[in-house]
Amino acid sequence: MPHHSWIEALRSYHYPVNLQNFEDANNYHDWFNLNLSEGNREETMRFEERFRQYGRERIEVWYEVVFWKMYSQPHLRNHNTHGIIANLHDATATQLWENCQQYIQNSNWDTFDTFRQIFNLTTLAIATVATFPAFMNPEDYPMVDRQVAHWVHQHLDDHNVADPNGHQLVTPHHPNGGLTMADFDFYKSWILWCRYTAHKLSNLTRMAWRARDVEMAVFTAQRDDINLAPLPPFAAHGH
Repeated sequence: MPHHSWIEALRSYHYPVNLQNFEDANNYHDWFNLNLSEGNREETMRFEERFRQYGRERIEVWYEVVFWKMYSQPHLRNHNTHGIIANLHDATATQLWENCQQYIQNSNWDTFDTFRQIFNLTTLAIATVATFPAFMNPEDYPMVDRQVAHWVHQHLDDHNVADPNGHQLVTPHHPNGGLTMADFDFYKSWILWCRYTAHKLSNLTRMAWRARDVEMAVFTAQRDDINLAPLPPFAAHGH
């Protein structure tokens, strides 16, 4: 069955992160003290919940998510996290939270770019900023990164053809490099496709899939060379 490969990929998801490895961890009392040693879906979901619990009031939890996002780049993660913390020196958790919520409630170029501009990035990069809607509302928002962009670039034809009347993936402008606002149409299509695919997988399996789970499966498939089978369309009454 095509959905078995998706279950395998999601079960294989692992992104272990030790927040204590942030070189300035000692400067943030009660923060940067978690070790997601397994980094599996369940542990990662608890980390997402921690963000939702504190994100409206504590900017430190935003810093933790930035370091978590950067963790797979050991030579850059401290430097890049420092840079974003410095960029956010005039921002408040409430400001970030409310602007992220505005994007979630009305997802378009303008609301995303308004949220992105708070981060004062020197480029038009979107991947780190796009992490926060996914943490705030993982039911409806996937993350996006280079692994995802590679996978979509390589596999979108097979998946689009398998369900030509469903949400279609759009190829990124930068499949081999950093995603920017030039890739916003790709990002938008990715969000809709992940929601649609989550709905399919929830119908096909005995678990409730989130958009974020679809992204986790794709991330793992690309990294671990798992072949994700294209899913058939919904039955006519299944929409």
